[in-house]
Amino acid sequence: VVFNMFNYHVDRINCPNCNSKIKVKTYDGVNGKLDKNAKNKIIRGDFFEVECPHCHNIVHLDYDLTYFDETDNACIVCAINDDYYIDTISQIKEIKESEDATDLPLKTFIDYGNFRVVRNHVDLAEKAFIFSRGYDDRILEILKKIHLEVIKEDERPEKLLFNVGEYS
Repeated sequence: VVFNMFNYHVDRINCPNCNSKIKVKTYDGVNGKLDKNAKNKIIRGDFFEVECPHCHNIVHLDYDLTYFDETDNACIVCAINDDYYIDTISQIKEIKESEDATDLPLKTFIDYGNFRVVRNHVDLAEKAFIFSRGYDDRILEILKKIHLEVIKEDERPEKLLFNVGEYS
C-alpha cells in the first residue's frame, strides 16, 4: 500500500484576531516518507498552524487528515469530524470483511501494520512520533493507563502523552 499523492485545497479564512482574510492550504493526507518536512511538522505539532500575514497571529486549523509513512509502517487517520470518523470506521469494517482480492493489500495493512484512527491532532502527533521511533503504541497505551492508576485521583491529569524529548 503506497499513498504517493494527496489532494490539497486552498481556502480563505478570517483571522480570529484581526479578521483579515488568510489564504490557507489544507491537505487530505500526508506521506511522511516523501515529505519529511510535513512529517516533522506533524510530530512537532505545528503542521496545522498558519500565521496571519497581517497581525502575525497563529491560527490552528482543525481538519481531518490521513498520515501515511511506509518507512514507519504507519497509517494514521485523524478523524476530527464525527461524520468522517463514522465513515472511516465503516470503511475499515467493510475492508476487513471483504472477500475482494483488490482490498487485500489494504486489509493486510489494517490487520498487521500500524493502522490507527485518532480523534485529534495531538494524538496524531503522538502516534506519528511513537511509530517514527519504532515503538509499539499499544504497549505504551497500557503503560499510560497503569501510570494513571497509581496517581491519586485528585492529581490525575486528563490525559498522558508519550514523549522522550524534543523532535527535530
